Amino acid sequence: MNQDWYTWNMAKDSANMDQLITLLQDFRSEFRGGLQQQNDKFDDLSLKIDKQNESLSNRIDTQVENLSKRMDAQDSKIDKLLDLIYAFKADIEAGVKHQNKHIDSIHVTVDAIYKNLDDSDLEHAALKAQFNRLLSWSRKASRKLEIPLENL
Repeated sequence: MNQDWYTWNMAKDSANMDQLITLLQDFRSEFRGGLQQQNDKFDDLSLKIDKQNESLSNRIDTQVENLSKRMDAQDSKIDKLLDLIYAFKADIEAGVKHQNKHIDSIHVTVDAIYKNLDDSDLEHAALKAQFNRLLSWSRKASRKLEIPLENL
């Protein structure tokens, strides 16, 4: 009986083991199937992300290229503007130089006029002093000679 009981337990354990193996094999198959589905979903998601990333990258490249073209156009306009500013500056400097020559010429002329006025003032002062001496001498002579001179 002991032997039967042992054999029966062994048979029972063997059947349980077979069931357990079958159960684990089924679970493994389902797990692999679910894992494969998840892997497929992740692959699909990865492909979608790659496409979106490529699309976004292309849009960014296009925007950068357009911005670069606009910046190049602006650089060209800025260069033209700077050229005009430098040319205008050169024109102003030439005009100022020309005006400075005229101002120097006018300054020389004004100095000459001032010198002439100064000389005229000195000559006038000398003539006035000489006239006053002659007037004084004429008055003395008129009194001594007793010849009245009008308006002296």
